Amino acid sequence: MNDMKTPYKLKEGKIVECPEHEFWIRANDNVRTTARDIAAAVTGKYSWIDLACIGAACINQAIKSIAVARELVAREQCDLIIKPFFSTVIDDKERERTRIVLRVCKVPLPA
Repeated sequence: MNDMKTPYKLKEGKIVECPEHEFWIRANDNVRTTARDIAAAVTGKYSWIDLACIGAACINQAIKSIAVARELVAREQCDLIIKPFFSTVIDDKERERTRIVLRVCKVPLPA
């Protein structure tokens, strides 16, 4: 279990700044848009990214987005694997919240 506190900044209860390789998923995020963002990130600047989720609906959106993103990166002979872990953050009301982080890693498809 990863229990590191990830730095992020809140303004009026909304996340306004977090590490570059981290994407916060919301329950109402568009799956296709999020999938394109995931594919662009792992085929461009990063070989892995973290999708941070608090709540079942967020995890659902993240998993669906990863499934669509796998199709997008397959065009470049790559696949995505997921390494889930728990992490704790402090919210704007100074409460400790546990989140699930899905580390999405790009790997080459076997020849």
